[in-house]
Amino acid sequence: MGWKVALFSSFLVCFANAQELANGERSGLVQTTASLYPVKMLNHDALNNYVGGNLAVRFDEKYAFRGDIYVFTSTQRGTEVINDHTMIQASFLRFFPIKKWDPYVGVGLGLSGIQTVSNFQRRYQPTVSLNAGVQFHVFDYFYFFIESSYQHMQDPWRTQPLDQLFASGGLGLQLPVKKLMGNH
Repeated sequence: MGWKVALFSSFLVCFANAQELANGERSGLVQTTASLYPVKMLNHDALNNYVGGNLAVRFDEKYAFRGDIYVFTSTQRGTEVINDHTMIQASFLRFFPIKKWDPYVGVGLGLSGIQTVSNFQRRYQPTVSLNAGVQFHVFDYFYFFIESSYQHMQDPWRTQPLDQLFASGGLGLQLPVKKLMGNH
């Protein structure tokens, strides 16, 4: 019971001290995350695990470019389809800032190196992603986030797609580069 009170108190302090960003303060943020991703395959009965992260540059209050990398680690449940998979992507994000909150949507293009269980040859395939999420700014250097991402890619040996739904959340690091350089 004591740990629940401590956890609730920590969240309460974070939300009470959360930074409300003024106009112009989001522009110039460099943000990064590292996370574990539970992934549901939409065309197969499988739940996979990935590790990955991203690096984003907010070049405007409402827009950012982001680079992502994801690496398959294991099949948690269901039929094994993927043996090895690494994916890199470049994404464009559109934010809808509301005080401390930053809901967003985005689209990305990337390249996957994949090896399936049915064929041990590695193939490189293009990927397309649709992203949606929200960020909550806690302090100058940290934010909480939750995100989901739909990833589309064709199976290189079959006509069936290897569509996956990624989900993640956690604590991200951000550097207010404009503020650190003294350019307000």
